Amino acid sequence: MSILFLLSLSCIERRVMPEKLNKILVFDIDIIGSVSTEQKTETFLQDLTVSIDVKQTNRDDSLLLELNFVEAKWKVDTEDAVWKPYALQGRSFFVTAFPWGEMLKIEGWEALPPDPYLDTLDIIVPLLFPNPPVRESQQWDYRVLPWRYQGELPENYMRLNQKIIANWTRDTESVWTYEGEWLARTRLAKILQGEVKGQIEKSGAWIDSHEWDWRREIVFPKSNVQHFRGKLRRVQ
Repeated sequence: MSILFLLSLSCIERRVMPEKLNKILVFDIDIIGSVSTEQKTETFLQDLTVSIDVKQTNRDDSLLLELNFVEAKWKVDTEDAVWKPYALQGRSFFVTAFPWGEMLKIEGWEALPPDPYLDTLDIIVPLLFPNPPVRESQQWDYRVLPWRYQGELPENYMRLNQKIIANWTRDTESVWTYEGEWLARTRLAKILQGEVKGQIEKSGAWIDSHEWDWRREIVFPKSNVQHFRGKLRRVQ
């Protein structure tokens, strides 16, 4: 009986494992962002095309993925503003993730050029790897999504993760919605807090689209409120 039970479990695992990624994925990302301080509010638009390519498969079956900014431009949100290219166009960084989309590590972000609003672009990583609970009755609908915070940190802190803690609802076979909180803190100080909500659509291991509305209030070292909304679409 135990042998049959183990065999049945292994069959289940094979069914839920995604197909091997054997092509380059390309995503268009349109972001409407704003940064508000006590003195002013700046609103800006970001238009990005990002490709994802598998560079290697690790021993634990995780994937080393190269994310390349194929196209990248921005402008302030005014009538006479013109699009300006980002210096990070053509540059890459790396993400290690499991084949089902769970992100493990980001490398090379610090080497990207210091473009305008670069400190807000870190949101594209969780947008591309939201990691919804795709295995019914095997995963909690309450999910934690951590990634490295790129802003200024208190003294004696070299790095700190920010995280999104959200509840997920599966609306249809291929559509999920989520809502939750966005935070980062040390043992003694709160760095940021905020709220997120959005909807994703996926037909396999990788998302087809993602619409979102995220807001975070950064309280260290100076207070400012950042608000992002937009849509991500897979085009290849």
